[in-house]
Amino acid sequence: MKKILLSLSIAIIALLSACQDQEIKNLQVNTITLFNKEESIVYPASTDELSPKKGIITVRGELSETGIEWLDQLLIKSTYNLIDSQENIKKDNPTKQDLIKKFQQIYDELANQAKESSAFGIAFELESYYTEQYHHIITFMNSLYSFYGGPHPFRNAYYQNIDINKRKVIEVNDIVSQHQQEKLKEILWKDYNHILIQKNIDNYIAKEDFTISKQFYFDDNGITFVYQPYELLPYAYGYTILVVGWEQIQDIINPEYLWKK
Repeated sequence: MKKILLSLSIAIIALLSACQDQEIKNLQVNTITLFNKEESIVYPASTDELSPKKGIITVRGELSETGIEWLDQLLIKSTYNLIDSQENIKKDNPTKQDLIKKFQQIYDELANQAKESSAFGIAFELESYYTEQYHHIITFMNSLYSFYGGPHPFRNAYYQNIDINKRKVIEVNDIVSQHQQEKLKEILWKDYNHILIQKNIDNYIAKEDFTISKQFYFDDNGITFVYQPYELLPYAYGYTILVVGWEQIQDIINPEYLWKK
């Protein structure tokens, strides 16, 4: 009897796993708008003729949904942690309602900031995209547009690479161990210097200040590391893209994430 129950349990687990693999293979991703609020705030009269009479506050937040419970929970958590400025107070299992509350909190803070500074406009807009599945890695990207009344807005990119076998968002430490990261940094630094030469730009940052970007994704060329505007080049150049080929990284990468062509 015990053998029958054990065999039945194994069969059920295998069936559930197969169903889930099929769900991942036929992944259907929807983008929902969790929060969307815009308001025109009228400022008190000022003796400064150049001071604006009103400002527009815009806060908008999107979330990708797949219908797969564990995957959706990872997306909620990574999105929550991205927009949560209180890095020392992280929720283990935030909900969509927690995300909505966080966007409302951001809106309230920006509205108060606008009233104090009399800004022409302030914006915080998060867009969510499903980019691709590469082997057992599913990649999503959050694009964060922000403007706080300065000379120009910012648009930053944040990648979530989800290992479907481990059901976790992987980071640089997962793909290259810490004691091998100096070698990775050297490869990236050389690629960066090639870009400086091509664009005829003097060193924008010192080598000791150069770091491995936390933003990356996989494709047939290797691993692409994305640096935000200002990180490696002046704002006008936008994102800086550094690609590490599979041949370059094959001796230091975790074999689980090596897809050498």
